[in-house]
Amino acid sequence: MLRRRLVVLPWATIGIWSAVLLGAALRLRHFLANRSLWLDEALLANALLEHPLAGLTRPLSDNQAAPFGYLLTEHVAVWLFGSGEPALRLVALLCSLAALPLFVLVARRLLSPSAVLFATLTFALSRPELYYAAEVKPYGPDVLVALIFLLMGVALAGTPTRATLALSALAGSLLIWCSYPAILMASGVGVALCAHAAVRRDRAALLRRAGVLGLWVASFVVCYLLTIRPVVENSFLQAYWSDHFAPLPPRSLGDLRWYLEQPLALFGSDVAGFSLIGAGAFLALFGVAALARTGRLALALCVAPIGFTIAAAALRHYPFEGRLLIFLAPGVLLLVAEGLLALHRLARPLASWLAPVMALLLLAGMVIEDRGLIVAPGREELRPVLEYVSAHRAADDRVYIYYGAEPATRYYAPRLGLDSAVVRYGSNVRHDLVALQRELAGLSGRTWVVFAHVYDGDGIDEERFALYLLDSQGVQLQRVRSPSATAYLYDLGEPEPTSIPLRIKS
Repeated sequence: MLRRRLVVLPWATIGIWSAVLLGAALRLRHFLANRSLWLDEALLANALLEHPLAGLTRPLSDNQAAPFGYLLTEHVAVWLFGSGEPALRLVALLCSLAALPLFVLVARRLLSPSAVLFATLTFALSRPELYYAAEVKPYGPDVLVALIFLLMGVALAGTPTRATLALSALAGSLLIWCSYPAILMASGVGVALCAHAAVRRDRAALLRRAGVLGLWVASFVVCYLLTIRPVVENSFLQAYWSDHFAPLPPRSLGDLRWYLEQPLALFGSDVAGFSLIGAGAFLALFGVAALARTGRLALALCVAPIGFTIAAAALRHYPFEGRLLIFLAPGVLLLVAEGLLALHRLARPLASWLAPVMALLLLAGMVIEDRGLIVAPGREELRPVLEYVSAHRAADDRVYIYYGAEPATRYYAPRLGLDSAVVRYGSNVRHDLVALQRELAGLSGRTWVVFAHVYDGDGIDEERFALYLLDSQGVQLQRVRSPSATAYLYDLGEPEPTSIPLRIKS
């Protein structure tokens, strides 16, 4: 049975809600830093702003994808507050802030009382939770949706009233439209509830829970046909995510190893937020063992969505990769917290220091991971570079935009007064140095050359290579640099053919 809410010590309650306030402050700090949109955000922001509200069920441009409900709330935010970065990130922030107290409610119902504080601290400090609180992406809202499904699982576990059943059925059916992995959470929670009722031979509970699950699945079927199927059938996205689907059937030891190694990634810095993956997985095993003895339904609610996500990856319907998996982080963190408490009980009195030391190491690793977001949250700070170019550009200066900087520049250019008549966007010549040479050879006169999201793989740094070409064509007059974004002013004269090597190494 699920634990009822128990009275905890006042110091623990103070600690829990202090952790919530700390998490809220860190999320607000990241949001208020108002960093520039980076490439992925800009692609989605441009697609969203170009997409009419009446056509939300149609695919977005540039192979972008986002749930119907997320796009709808983004349009509402833009309508209320404009199309600036804070408005675009407001949905993610509000969802992240709401997830903090909701996580506490779920933890208090699923965990031993003494494990709730550590669980809340890890959720408050988890780097993915902080980062996606200020990102124009639906991954942060996915976490809130996952927590609501867990809370509905708790509400449906006993003998719910008709109002609770109706509210859960309606809320779950709507949330399916707001988050792509919502159906994975719905399936995990619903199947866990039905299995629990079947084991207990509670036919009435089984029928109630199966009815709610059936409505959730029905809502998903409609949502899939109207909004999700074009995403699943998108050949570009299938190719992009092809390395993140589970091998089915496994044909080698390497394929079998996938099913062992990839679930471990759930404990890493991209999902749960731990830098010590092994320690997190070790404690989670203790948590599984503890809940298997005292709270089997709680264990099923945490674990079943992971199983459905792996199954979806095996069927090539949902990639098993970092940011797409942070909706599973709450369940993982709950298992780790319960495992820490179980280890402490097992190790005392001979090694009573072991669990506190592991807790400190895990939390210290999280703080170290968070430091970059807190001190210097910028990722690709193209906005200040473009502001400088706009302010210092002479009337006859031209602006050339490297292809990696194009999406963000298309967002910022009209807002900074960079007329489309003077801006030239480069072609996507990734890994093709001859094409890059040909393109830059066509530039002439005073030209600002702007770089961001530069390709630097396979021994090639395209920015360094481009500068080598430009230095051979003309004279560099100015340079402005910010994190991962740069602009150079060149006087290139008239274009001349240039003989260059085909490849240089960084």
